[in-house]
Amino acid sequence: MIDTPVSVTVDSKEKLLGTIAVLVCLAFFASIGILMFHVVPADNKDLVTAMTATLGSGGFIAIVGYFFGSSASSKSKDDTINTLSKS
Repeated sequence: MIDTPVSVTVDSKEKLLGTIAVLVCLAFFASIGILMFHVVPADNKDLVTAMTATLGSGGFIAIVGYFFGSSASSKSKDDTINTLSKS
């Protein structure tokens, strides 16, 4: 692959998306661990539960959908089209 400004930008974007995905997943599993293995004070229990629910329903599911769902298939299709158009 020839390094052009566009390809460098795409590679940087993919690395950034991967890094953010890892951080959200780690935060989600850490919050589950906190709920399972630590006694959360009653004043903070609702906050930790809401954080876990938000990370799970909004973040984790979106990440799995993006990297393994239709977005991954769409990216694969786009990569194939780009490869064929360069030939």
